[in-house]
Amino acid sequence: MIRINFETGDTLDIPSDNLIGWDFSGLNLHRAIFDGMYLNEEKFKNAHLRNIKLNDVSLINVDLSGAVMMCAYVKNSNLTGCNLSGSMPVSAYFNDSVLVRCDFSNAIVNGAIFDNANLCGAILQFASYEKASFNDAVYNSETIWPEGFEPIKNGAILIDCKLVV
Repeated sequence: MIRINFETGDTLDIPSDNLIGWDFSGLNLHRAIFDGMYLNEEKFKNAHLRNIKLNDVSLINVDLSGAVMMCAYVKNSNLTGCNLSGSMPVSAYFNDSVLVRCDFSNAIVNGAIFDNANLCGAILQFASYEKASFNDAVYNSETIWPEGFEPIKNGAILIDCKLVV
């Protein structure tokens, strides 16, 4: 059994010895603590993830589409290939995270911090990105930015790297 703790003192017991491929879609995980966990292939579609702690986590190919992620802490984590389309990571922290090939189509990222993140090959066609920060975030020629957005003027750094499929 795996126990997920919450900052509120609540717990959620998962009747499994691992969380690989677990489906948390639609659940209210407000203030849940997943720090340091291995969560590859999980589903958090349309989940309520406000103030969730996902620091130092492996989240490869996770479905976070439509998730409400206000003030989420996703620092120093690997989100390679994640689907965040239609999500709301408003004022979320993605500092130092790997967001390679992530899909943020139609996501609302107002106030989100992407400082020092790896955005190579990511689809960043946000619905809204007011006051989002990209200081020292790296991106490549495969990264798709919102129309009219100037990544270098907004602190991002263009690097020359090819992504292997």
